[in-house]
Amino acid sequence: MTRRALSSLTRTDIGAHLTVTIHGTPVEGTLRAVTHGIFNDPHQARYNVPLVGITLYQPGAHATYWASPDTTAELTHD
Repeated sequence: MTRRALSSLTRTDIGAHLTVTIHGTPVEGTLRAVTHGIFNDPHQARYNVPLVGITLYQPGAHATYWASPDTTAELTHD
């Protein structure tokens, strides 16, 4: 198991088991996709906000979560 910032995730990490707390909610599953980008939310007057999107497989479903790049996750590669 290794602890890494979400900003360091790459395609080579797909398939790893990931555990992370996002906005106070613990999330766990198998990493299926990761995307890095800059997003804008004009309704809240927030612009150029860096975010990392992760899609996790959890038994019976896939879920996508967005978090700041410095969020730390635990990864286990099989």
